[in-house]
Order: sequence, then C-alpha cells, then structure tokens
Amino acid sequence: MTKKLAVAALLMFLIITTLIGSTLIKNDFLNPEKEPVVTTTEDKKEEEKKETPKPEVDPETDTRFSDTNSILLLVNKKHKLEETYVPSDLTTVNVSTNGTEWTLRKEAAKALEDLFNAAKEDGITLRLGNGYRSGSYQGQLYQSSVNRIGETSTNKTTAKAGYSELQTGLAAAILGADTTTDFNNSFAKSDEYKWLQENAYKYGFILRYPENKESITGYT
Repeated sequence: MTKKLAVAALLMFLIITTLIGSTLIKNDFLNPEKEPVVTTTEDKKEEEKKETPKPEVDPETDTRFSDTNSILLLVNKKHKLEETYVPSDLTTVNVSTNGTEWTLRKEAAKALEDLFNAAKEDGITLRLGNGYRSGSYQGQLYQSSVNRIGETSTNKTTAKAGYSELQTGLAAAILGADTTTDFNNSFAKSDEYKWLQENAYKYGFILRYPENKESITGYT
C-alpha cells in the first residue's frame, strides 16, 4: 500500500465478503410501510443484558486467512507474507490499463474483467493502475520513500516488503478515464469512484481504504 493507492480505488477481492450494512439498508429503508417499533425502558434493560454477538469468522484463528492458496488471504500491518511469495496462478488481466500489463490471481482477474465490463455498460470507463506487485519491489518503494520523507512518515503511507496487499494478487488499484485524477484526491469525487462504491461488491471486491478509517487501516 502507498499513499498513491489510497487516493485511487484499491479493490480487494473477497468473494464471500458478507455485507452487513446492505442487510440493514434493505430492512430499514426499503420497507417504509413497516410500522415503527416502540422500545420501552424494560426492553432496553433486557437488551443490555444480552451478550454482544461475536463475529462468526475470526481472522486470527481461521486458517483461510493465512493460507496463501486461499482467496481470503489476509495481509496488512499485522499479517505478513514472505517477501519471496509469488501467487502460483497469476494471469494477465484483460482490461484497459495505465499503459502497463498487470496480473492478478485467476479468480480475481476474471472478476475484475466482469466488473470493468459492467462499468462500461453503465457508461463508466475504468483503467487498471496496479495489480500484483512483488515483495522485493515493494521493499524498494518503501526504502525510496524512507530516503525522501523518513521512516515515521513512510510508515503512515507505505507498506513494508511483505505487508502489501498487492503482493497477494488479489488487490487492484483502479483509475478513471481522466488521467489528471490518477492517484490523487480528486478521483474520490469522480463518477467512476461513485460507481465503484455502489457496485464493486457485486463482483466480490471491497474498497479497501475508505476515508476516515485510518485508525483501522493503519494508513493515512
């Protein structure tokens, strides 16, 4: 991860991602005819007694999140890959790019191609700005940033070797048609970004670094 990717749309392929929010929206906003629920003080007390539900999947113990063959492979500041790791099923993504031919893991590549085709049908032009990145190259980018702005600042914006999601072959940085918005904050105001927010999940992708979630992602 780099600051440049944070201001593009970094998509992470999670084919079985559960979108809890979509259920809430469906229940609370798409059924306006439903009668409002009146909550009494007694009801609130009973709710307070109930245990907070625990997530059904724990990334810390579920081996699918550490298995390099899994499409649920988790990589972030707390979960590292071997710097020499290279996915065995990398394939070229047949979409418009920023001029570079990018690869992703087979399932992610197919899903991203479907996403690009759907965007095109909706009049949205997307370009692929980053795909798989080797651990060694990530290390070079990190060191280059350290040389320019120092280690403390770099750690806020750039992943160390082995800690970048791009190395999984399951992440992709998406750009729009306007090259002046490439890797800068103006892309977040574009029609392309809005389309991705509304549609990426349909193809198994999540927007990985949403605004104002720095305390969770670890990057500013």
